[in-house]
Amino acid sequence: KARRDQINAEIRALRDLLPLPDGDRPRLSYLHVMALACIYTRKGACLRPGEGMGS
Repeated sequence: KARRDQINAEIRALRDLLPLPDGDRPRLSYLHVMALACIYTRKGACLRPGEGMGS
């Protein structure tokens, strides 16, 4: 149970870092939080000058 609580706390912290309106964040499931974090991370990696996909 302690491990699950720690994972859930980290997902909640990750949710707070997403660039979304405050009203939308509480409605996100943990799966949505992880998917959006992956999309945001990939997008940032692709948009970095001289790095990312195709370099």
